[in-house]
Amino acid sequence: DVYKRQVSTQSTGREQIIKISILLHGRLGMGCTSSAGAEPEVPASFRAPHFTAGPVNTSKEDELWKEENWKSDTEDIWRRKLAVLPVHIDLPRLCRKFYVYQNNTTICGKDFKDSLSIVEVKESILDICSALAQALDGEEKSNNIRNRFDEYFGTQENMGNLSSTLFRFLNEVVEESSRTASVLKACHQKIIFPGFYLIKSKIFPHLPFRDVRGSWQIHININPDKVVIQHVKRQQDKDEPPEFEFEWELVIELSRDVRQFLSTSAQVRSYTTSAQASHPRKEEVKSVICPLLENDSSS
Repeated sequence: DVYKRQVSTQSTGREQIIKISILLHGRLGMGCTSSAGAEPEVPASFRAPHFTAGPVNTSKEDELWKEENWKSDTEDIWRRKLAVLPVHIDLPRLCRKFYVYQNNTTICGKDFKDSLSIVEVKESILDICSALAQALDGEEKSNNIRNRFDEYFGTQENMGNLSSTLFRFLNEVVEESSRTASVLKACHQKIIFPGFYLIKSKIFPHLPFRDVRGSWQIHININPDKVVIQHVKRQQDKDEPPEFEFEWELVIELSRDVRQFLSTSAQVRSYTTSAQASHPRKEEVKSVICPLLENDSSS
């Protein structure tokens, strides 16, 4: 009923923004077939640049994905409008492992249990947005985010419609023009697809793998000369019991004013094999993964 009412509403402003958030994005698992199709038409002010990386369906080989384009594809996604990126969908589920540092000192982030209450989710979202704003946009912006938070989330007592509420808050309070928004546009699932394809293309044909549930972490380090966003994820052997596991990262570097996309890289950080794995199997894992360890995969 909510969906029908919002779709039938032709007025501009808040209701139309909610309509866009409902239509745009479904959940996309890194190892699952996506049912999401092409992005629907949205108002001209919200339209995004064309993304050339092909379908976001990671359970198939992507004929349209080109390895040599993966860095520019990542930048193209980041340059899209906040309103057409799934930040509002992903932030509530990622906020429990979201860390912000300023000059290598933690200013936001704590280790939560696997499941958060609605109160903890709201507190985490507020802490992330206000901490980024304080460091990047200044005290006035940070205070405005804190002062207006309850205007949107004060009556939010469960996870239902949380993403649509967050969508309005991000677009109306955080705002597209803010530096905070520029960083958040590098903190969602769609931004890691090109880097994930790169890692997958090197490993999956030889060693099929799957996600390690709940392993995704996001680290944002605000340095004097640049802002570094680091996504860290773990994958494991697709078979049971798993005989190998590896951790990989996607790193995005932005200018200190977060207006320029400086670079991106994707690489394997570490791997392990189980005690039950045979020696030939361990050697196979080593031969596939070791070339990607501590290796610049940015080209």
